[in-house]
Amino acid sequence: TVATARQPRNGAAVARTAPPPPTVATVATIPVKRRPPVEADPFAPVGVGVGSLRLVPYVEALGGYDSNPNRVTAPTKGSGLVRGELGVTARSDWSVHEFKGDLRLGYSKYFDAPQADRPDGQAKLTWRLDATRDAAFDLELRGQLDTQRPGSPDLTPTGIRSRPLVTSLGATAGGAHRIGDLELSLHGTLDRTMYEDATLNNGTKIALGGNSYNTYGLRSRASYQISPGIRPFIEVGSDMRIRD
Repeated sequence: TVATARQPRNGAAVARTAPPPPTVATVATIPVKRRPPVEADPFAPVGVGVGSLRLVPYVEALGGYDSNPNRVTAPTKGSGLVRGELGVTARSDWSVHEFKGDLRLGYSKYFDAPQADRPDGQAKLTWRLDATRDAAFDLELRGQLDTQRPGSPDLTPTGIRSRPLVTSLGATAGGAHRIGDLELSLHGTLDRTMYEDATLNNGTKIALGGNSYNTYGLRSRASYQISPGIRPFIEVGSDMRIRD
């Protein structure tokens, strides 16, 4: 390149560059390649993009041996088992707000203890709404599927035809506000837990529906960020259960 100069109004010379004439050979400029960003978990599944959501479905299967399928204190016989599970996780890719979802459903099959066969599952959906830079509201919906074991105090240790289901549904709503490094939050919770009646091998019903209950709760938290990786907090909560 050839450097020339122009004279500004203040009298100081300012250097500028002009392209060389076509008869002057120049060395080609080698472009600098940008380094790829470092991935937090390079072996994590990529998933499937659906609109602005990233879905990661999965299916798992395993086999094994359980020495106490019914979880009882008396001597019991073990059994081989197989288990299957499927689920999906979802994450949003939004500039503001956030959505997360986790769904899982599984089933365990016991060859020598069919009364121990049981399903299980869990679901959780979470939304975060960014009202301002320092304030956000969030909502969580959740559910859980489980079974009572014959060793439970509510059941007879033997003679259960199948495990009664226990279903739980709940929600949490609230918000958080940040004042500098201090963050204050307040959330309310509501959960419903339902028990299925049990059936003995002779057809007799054991009424367990009366054990169902509602849970109401309120919790507040204050946290202070000392550094990006350290945030001590104090949380105070209260809840009560009202049984049917």
